[in-house]
Amino acid sequence: MRSKKIFLVFFALLLLTFNLTLASPQQSLSQVHEANYSELIKSVNMTEIKKHIEFFASLGTRATGYEGNLKAVEYIYNYFKSLNLSNVYMENFTVAEPIDYGCNVTIISGPDAGKVIRIYPIRPNLVCTSTTPPDGLTGKLIYVGPGHLSNFDGLEVNGSIVIMDWYSLDRWIYAAKLGAKAVIFIPPKRILTSPLGWSRRLKYLDGVPLKFPRFYVEREGALSLLNNLGEEARILANQTWTKVQVINIYAFLKGKSPTKSEKFFVLTAHYDSYSPAPSIAPGAQEAAGIAALLELARYFSLHPPKYSILFIAFGGHHQALTGSSWWATKYLRPPGDPNRNKTFEKNFIMQINLDLYTGTDIPYFTSYLGAWSINARPYWELGDLWERPAEYFRLVVEDVNKKKPEGLPEGGYKIRAMGGLYSYAGLILETEHPPTQPWKKFPYDHEPVLLIGMPAYTITTAFDNRPVYGEPFDTIDLVNFENLKTQLEIIRIFLVKLFNIPDKDYDYYIRELKEHLMTPRWLGYRTYDWCSVKGVVAKWSKRINDYVPVSNALVTFTCIGGREIGPFIYLRRFNFTDEYGRFEFTGGNQWDAIWELSAWKVDSIGNVIYAPDFGRRAWAPLIQNFAYRVNSLGVCDIGFLVIFKAASLVFYDVMSTTSLSLVVTETGIQYPVLTVYQ
Repeated sequence: MRSKKIFLVFFALLLLTFNLTLASPQQSLSQVHEANYSELIKSVNMTEIKKHIEFFASLGTRATGYEGNLKAVEYIYNYFKSLNLSNVYMENFTVAEPIDYGCNVTIISGPDAGKVIRIYPIRPNLVCTSTTPPDGLTGKLIYVGPGHLSNFDGLEVNGSIVIMDWYSLDRWIYAAKLGAKAVIFIPPKRILTSPLGWSRRLKYLDGVPLKFPRFYVEREGALSLLNNLGEEARILANQTWTKVQVINIYAFLKGKSPTKSEKFFVLTAHYDSYSPAPSIAPGAQEAAGIAALLELARYFSLHPPKYSILFIAFGGHHQALTGSSWWATKYLRPPGDPNRNKTFEKNFIMQINLDLYTGTDIPYFTSYLGAWSINARPYWELGDLWERPAEYFRLVVEDVNKKKPEGLPEGGYKIRAMGGLYSYAGLILETEHPPTQPWKKFPYDHEPVLLIGMPAYTITTAFDNRPVYGEPFDTIDLVNFENLKTQLEIIRIFLVKLFNIPDKDYDYYIRELKEHLMTPRWLGYRTYDWCSVKGVVAKWSKRINDYVPVSNALVTFTCIGGREIGPFIYLRRFNFTDEYGRFEFTGGNQWDAIWELSAWKVDSIGNVIYAPDFGRRAWAPLIQNFAYRVNSLGVCDIGFLVIFKAASLVFYDVMSTTSLSLVVTETGIQYPVLTVYQ
């Protein structure tokens, strides 16, 4: 009994110590830089913000590889140049993406015969595109609503073209196994935010190369199709895997302090958009972050802070953070790399990434990893230091609310902030993120820098389920500019304070963390915690009795598990091999992560013609952990990734008799009830 009392006393003291640690000895801001809060609130130019968002949303899609993406790049580049920022330039990286080269459905019977309707192909099932044969696919139009099996009753599904509601989860598979030739999804009448709203990930199969065409149609086209049920229609579609460019745009603003301007903050946002049908992805709400970056660049170009700022507009956000991954890999090298830029690392202070939405007016300062989750060594050993910039964010907003400047909303500003004490704090603080970002995990472009071991955070939007995130109907009419304005006011005040931070505050909130991360021990971790993976795709040749490299093979690199890894679709990358069969991917964070590598070749209509070889000629395993296999430059060479000539045979409803059980759907505080947006 006495031992239990001692333990309880010890535990109470431990909690007290923990709370004191969180409270920290520094509870007030230095007054060396006294910002005029009311002027900063007034300085947010919402006219410019609206102009930026309207332009980006008007492009139809900013998905990587499309014309709208290149127009967005040109717009950002020219805007940076117009601000007279220095060193405005672009870098590009290659990825493989399925590009829409034209898809339509033509009514060929009935009163509307000859009418052509534009449709948009859904992402491939793994590698199998929605391309049709040259003469197209012909069938009768039938409508099955949400696609439950009961909705198919009495309909002649075999050989048909099925029209299905968008919110139908993965029930398009019913249409495929009942013999339909294709599915066309129609827009929802109401936008839902719920697990159903996550249905974009269910419109294609992440890991199964099933050849079955799927498309999305806009509302006007959907009405035409519904008015022609029972009529014959023909689909012609060309969706082809293509080597495309991810482009980053950079600009630099030199600080005004002669003694501080050699050091710089990095302010970033991504500009690309995405949907399951990438050729229609207006991404209006998703443009809030890049619009905020451009507006902040304008403001700081007129009011330079003490410290310098490197502005970066990242591309490839929806290609597993390719833009930010390549940038981090190029400029933050392992200690053994002769090309490592020590001066750059010494002067690098912190990355602040903007990933804003408009469902609420509450900004959220976080180092949370939505893609790689808590696969980050800094969380485990430097939790208290990692929390301090979040504490600074809280204190700045508390100071604003206390002083009640003109323009402050009634009740003051509301925020959330957590620097990343997931493991340091255990369950006490680990519960902060899920209620702030209910049930959905989002990828953020600060993650590569954090995983390499440098200070990096994102300011995003709290309590916003993002019902149109990654959907083909993320349109300008759904943007709440009032909510965005409030967030931008808070962010501007915070960044002005941060970029002019007094020495005393800098030492406590930033310098101690940075110095820990620059010690030989932490630099040594960099080699293993963030690596590049390369190899050669090959096939076995009986003629020469050896492996032969395969050029132009499609390679996919995916994280499929690890320490609470995020939804692995965020970490799926595609690229082509070069003329010698070589491929390379960056961002192979290996600390407890499990990765899958596979190579394929498809023909002109999207059928698999080469697939992974699991036989005796197989070399590198498809599923791997790269721990302890990287060299001093942070590169893991896996050798040959072997493929063989193949064809497809589809089996539906395959079930393992060893686990005949149903998945239990969790409920509770972190799983909100269904919400309907009219």
